[in-house]
Amino acid sequence: MIVDPAESIQFFIKCGKKCIFRYYSKSVSSVDLRKKGSRETVSSNGSTDLSSPAASNHFPTVMFTKYSGKLRVLSQHVLQQCVADAEETVKVYGYVSSFGKNQVRAQLTKILADSRDRLLVPVGSSGTGLATLKSDMDFTLLTSLDKKRRDLISHRFHDQIFRKDFMSRYMRAIASSHFGKNNIDWKMSQSLWNAHVPLLSIRTYSGLEIDISFDSEEGIRNTYYVRHCVLQDSRVRLLNMWAQNWLSALKLKDSRGGLFSSYHILSLVLHFLQYRNYKFLDPLLPVVYENSSDELSKLIPVERIAKDLMEPVKLPRVAANTSPDVSELVIHFINHYSSLDFREVIMNLADASISRRNGSCCDDDSLQIIDPYSKGTVCHVRMGAELMNRAFRSTREMMLKDKGLKWPVDLNRL
Repeated sequence: MIVDPAESIQFFIKCGKKCIFRYYSKSVSSVDLRKKGSRETVSSNGSTDLSSPAASNHFPTVMFTKYSGKLRVLSQHVLQQCVADAEETVKVYGYVSSFGKNQVRAQLTKILADSRDRLLVPVGSSGTGLATLKSDMDFTLLTSLDKKRRDLISHRFHDQIFRKDFMSRYMRAIASSHFGKNNIDWKMSQSLWNAHVPLLSIRTYSGLEIDISFDSEEGIRNTYYVRHCVLQDSRVRLLNMWAQNWLSALKLKDSRGGLFSSYHILSLVLHFLQYRNYKFLDPLLPVVYENSSDELSKLIPVERIAKDLMEPVKLPRVAANTSPDVSELVIHFINHYSSLDFREVIMNLADASISRRNGSCCDDDSLQIIDPYSKGTVCHVRMGAELMNRAFRSTREMMLKDKGLKWPVDLNRL
């Protein structure tokens, strides 16, 4: 009997960390870099970069030899889905007159950013070019184009009374508008003023979820960085589409429920596509943050970046017959990360490096992904490192048995 990876991972979440370590000791080949050592190199910024000694060409060789036909079909289906999504998404995000997400954005801008001094900026997939018809909408309200004014509001946000009143004022503005009265399901909407990231959580009657944060400069910069990556090559979208679907199939994609977010898996996709020390496939992308430092530098005023994000994304055409195609990228993506022990490494997107953790920097429990603008990991999922270890390794084993090669990814039948 083959155990459903999605169910076993959910079991691990419920039973806790000890259960995971017990399972690994018996059934999953775990690479313990502390015991086995590793090959280390120095990255371009002088940090130590680490490559797992367990990475081999066995898994890709077997997959491309035994399942080449199924992998070609997988590539075709993912590409077709991406093209169809892109065409439909342009209609709702691309400043077309038909009703859709674009009109939602226009109405919210009219309500919240009626002053020339404020901007409602699309962040996350809404601004990167990775949005689909099923995507939520995420915005951050830049409360002033004057940095000193924003800093003052940010300082006052530490006061709970001020924060609650400030956010309630904007929530009331939406509620009293024609758009709010006729389109928003107020039973399912609330001001999350006491959340880790305070935001207005709004749901329309059609089921569209909208999150609005305040003065999230890091979110604006990250969105702009991801957009730069997406514009480099259409296969960024293809691999990300597969990876997001895969994580959902494993029942691990639920940021509101304490599991991984779309951004977490996207970060792994982007890191892999830029990583220089994977031996079996050349990187698809340059090290984007370093190569585009004149546009992505932290020194660039966030107001300038925000205005660029207000413009629609002009995505590169999704081309067929590219090499490597998306199924090849999927296999190497699984091969690369299943050979790492996420408890032992830190992945840095700024220079696309993987470095060894030292004992004092962070605990073994967390998945350490550092994006170009964060001071620490962007992932705070409980048992995140172990859950991701299990996800990649179980997927590798199932793929070797001709499982999980269809689209959409279906792991419930494994």
